Amino acid sequence: MSVMPSDITQTDLRSAARDYVYVNGYVKAEFDNLGLEKEFERNLVSTNDDGKSDLFMPEDKHYALKNKHWFSDRDSCLFKQLSLPKNHYIARQMKWSLVNSYGDNIYLLEANNLHLSSLINALKPQSSEPDTAMPVSIIGSYQVKGNEALPQVEIQKLATITPSNLVQKIHKQHAGFNDKKLKSVITDILSLADNNGDTDHDRALNYALSHNLDLYMGAYELIYNHSDREVAQLNNVTVLTEIAGERKIAKVVFDFQNVQSSVGQHWYCAIDVTHEYPFLLTSFKRYLPRY
Repeated sequence: MSVMPSDITQTDLRSAARDYVYVNGYVKAEFDNLGLEKEFERNLVSTNDDGKSDLFMPEDKHYALKNKHWFSDRDSCLFKQLSLPKNHYIARQMKWSLVNSYGDNIYLLEANNLHLSSLINALKPQSSEPDTAMPVSIIGSYQVKGNEALPQVEIQKLATITPSNLVQKIHKQHAGFNDKKLKSVITDILSLADNNGDTDHDRALNYALSHNLDLYMGAYELIYNHSDREVAQLNNVTVLTEIAGERKIAKVVFDFQNVQSSVGQHWYCAIDVTHEYPFLLTSFKRYLPRY
């Protein structure tokens, strides 16, 4: 019988495996040290409005930074400057992280060249809500390391997702929806994605919220039912997982209730979460609970 070396611990064994992530959140860029921040400021004050570098540094650097809105609109400055190819060397050295809607850091992000532009673009404030960052959806994996305060995610795919974008996608397929009501339904349901996205339950839910347009159209019909006001409400969402042969299947169940009769309806979509990339099995259909 082989003997395990004494210097290999259970923590080492766990750290050898990578866990899948499907998570929604907001990208945040921070300077790793003061020197890098000062290098960014030097580039900012010596760059004109066309993105070209001037041949001089202003005498009053503080005034120049204020005039560039560095102190009042930091996110816009980061986006505009880091978007310039000449400043990508700074972007590669910054600390990138994913935060939730409360502003809490939940993951560190690897700023590889493949996804650097996408990370920078995620800093761009939304045109409809200029004070709010662009929400993103990330597929990736991470490896647990004992010396890290947060897991560091290796990004495989990064995409932006907003209620407005989902409304546009739905209108390309079907007409007849009230934009304001549809956006309200999407906004409420999309808020369910405020999780760490590192369990099969969360990954299935987040995938459904990002890619299942039938879910939003079905919820809209159930909530409004061709009426000017809400006739039903979404009361609860649960995720049930099961093993089907070699596959892991998650059923995301949505419980609706009529506001007058209190009669409930249950609908679900099924997601395969076996591998890093989940996929849809059932878009949106009636669910019969088993007691």
